[in-house]
Amino acid sequence: MTSRRTRVLEGERKTQILRLEGVAGWLVPRSGKQAGQIFPLNDVNVIGRSNACHVFLDEDQVSPKHAEIAWRDDKWVLTDLSSTSATAVGGSPLSPGERYVGLADNDVVRFGKLEVTFKCA
Repeated sequence: MTSRRTRVLEGERKTQILRLEGVAGWLVPRSGKQAGQIFPLNDVNVIGRSNACHVFLDEDQVSPKHAEIAWRDDKWVLTDLSSTSATAVGGSPLSPGERYVGLADNDVVRFGKLEVTFKCA
C-alpha cells in the first residue's frame, strides 16, 4: 500500500475496484453527509475533521485528529488520538490513547456520533 492521501470512491463495483487496486481495508460512513462513500485505507491513516487527515470525515462530532487506523503485525489497529468525543468499536468506547487490536471485516466503529463500517479484504 502507498502513503498517499486516500480518495473517495463512489458508484457501482466499488469493492471490486478496491480489491483490484490492492487496497486491504476501507471505511464506509453509515450516516451523515458522506454516507455510503468509500474511504480506502493506507498502512497508516489519521482519521478526523482536519483537511490534513488521510480520511477526512466532515462531521461536527469528529475531532480534527480523532483516531488512527494502521496495519501493524498483520492486524488492523485502531487508536483513539485523545479525541474530545470518543471512539468506540462495536459499542465499546476506547479511553483516550487506547488501542483496539484486531479490527475485523464489518466492525462498526464510532467517531463521536458518526458510525462507519470497517471493511477489509
